[in-house]
Amino acid sequence: MGQSFVEIDWEEMEELFTRRGYVQHVPSEWQEFAFVKMNRDANLSIVVATSFDLGYYLRESGTDAIRAMLGTMVPVKLPVVTLKGVKRTKEWKTRIVTHVELLEELAEESPGCPKCNNCTIPRARRDRTGAFWGCGLYEYDGCRGSVPIPDHLARRFIAELPSPRNY
Repeated sequence: MGQSFVEIDWEEMEELFTRRGYVQHVPSEWQEFAFVKMNRDANLSIVVATSFDLGYYLRESGTDAIRAMLGTMVPVKLPVVTLKGVKRTKEWKTRIVTHVELLEELAEESPGCPKCNNCTIPRARRDRTGAFWGCGLYEYDGCRGSVPIPDHLARRFIAELPSPRNY
């Protein structure tokens, strides 16, 4: 039995995220509509991105997913963690709110790097048996500072990551 996809209108999406303190960004920046919330204390931003046609309606039902991402704000704005895409089924709102709440909690709990005091981002171990906060500058300057993520939060984070071949 296949999934039943639903149409989501722009106003419904906009109301959900503006109520949570997200700011809308238009396609000229990402080629998709996005809602962004910054956590300046942690130098992290949460981005929820999706595609709409010019009439502010989603693309044809079931053609893409809504994605929640966590990114660094320095040295460059990059999405560094993307959770599983949320399909446009009747449960879309519950699923995307679960993803957003997880990313908000991770951003709130993110400690400074123990080596350079830069922001840290959540990363899963390759074998997916645990997770840690790794320095946000690892890709930029190779800093290997890390701090373990508590088990209760690590399990939720790992469960929402795409399969390893897509990670």
